[in-house]
Parts: sequence; C-alpha cells; structure tokens
Amino acid sequence: AYISNLERCSEILEWIRGHLDAKDSELGESVLPRAKVNCLTELLLPHSDRDADRITGVQLAYLGDVIFDLFVRARYIWPNKRGPDLHNKVVSVCRTEMQSRLFKKLVESDSLQINLREKSVMTRGRNAGCGNQGRGKRRGRRGGGPVVDVGAMQDSASLEAFLGYLFMTDRGR
Repeated sequence: AYISNLERCSEILEWIRGHLDAKDSELGESVLPRAKVNCLTELLLPHSDRDADRITGVQLAYLGDVIFDLFVRARYIWPNKRGPDLHNKVVSVCRTEMQSRLFKKLVESDSLQINLREKSVMTRGRNAGCGNQGRGKRRGRRGGGPVVDVGAMQDSASLEAFLGYLFMTDRGR
C-alpha cells in the first residue's frame, strides 16, 4: 500500500509521541489522552485542552522562537547552500535585531488587522522579553557576544510570543 511522506512523517511522530507520553507518565507528568490525528499540524499542536491564554509570555515566546526558526530554515534551504552558508543566513535572519525590525513592520502594517487579544499577547511577550535587566544595552544571553539593545530583545520576544500564540490558537492564520 502507498503511504505518502506526510502520512509516514505523521506515523513516525505518533510513535515518538507515544514514547514521550510513556516517559512522562513514568516521571509523574500529566499525560492527556489524544485522539488519532489527521495531519502533521494537529500532531505538533499542544493538546486542545491547553489554553494559550494561561501560559506565560516566556512560554509563548519559547514556542514562537521554534516556529520562526523552522520557517526561516525551510525558506532558505533552497537553492542548495553549503552547511556553513545556510547556517549563517538563518542566523542572520533569526537574530534579535532582524526580528525587532520585522516586529516593527508587523505592528505598522495595515493589512494584518491585529486584534486586541493579539496585542495583549505581544505585550506579555515584550514584558517577558529580557527579564529584569533594566534599560539600554546588554551583552548576549551567555555573557559574551555582541551587545544587544534591550528594546530589540523585547520586540523580538513580542514577535515570538505572537507566533507561538497564533500557532496554538489560530491554525488557519
């Protein structure tokens, strides 16, 4: 019987989910029962009983960071590039400063119609964006690296929280 790559990917991820659920159960983590999924997106989404409005801005930004990174990686994989060149391109787009610029354009855009709830999510992400570091500039996350503008970090966290929220709540958008 013919199995499409998407069906095969879903089958493998279902298998992985089953093993992760079993491991979570062993550790005492709550595991909610799930119905068989019909598409890959359903498999990747958190359980439908999880309310995106009840998670923190940091958690939404954490999820949104992965979504943004996956989007950028998928976008720049073609045409073929050497590994280091591909990595450098992805890093240049996923940097805090670039995400901050994208966030500002998103907020200024008239075509996207961002509603009040989404603006609230962006604010939650912004407030969680850099902890209690004060204003101005600071070093990269691990102490070394380039100096990063705190406002840019907050913008970046806002964008990531927004993407995480949309991923959890509005599949069609």
